[in-house]
Amino acid sequence: MVKKKRNIGIDLLKIIACILVITLHSLPPEDLMVANNVFNLSLYYVGTLAIPVFFMARKLSNLLCK
Repeated sequence: MVKKKRNIGIDLLKIIACILVITLHSLPPEDLMVANNVFNLSLYYVGTLAIPVFFMARKLSNLLCK
């Protein structure tokens, strides 16, 4: 049986995307603490980009490991 070679960079990207998705769910944009803070608001919007990034990285990982 041949072992599949994993790409550590893609795995790291998926881990970061998962953390950003958790951050997205924990920061409601209508909360005043989020709306009035530029860092929290930018973290929220980066979290929204993490969802498609995770799915693209997962598919790329599946294609490269075949």
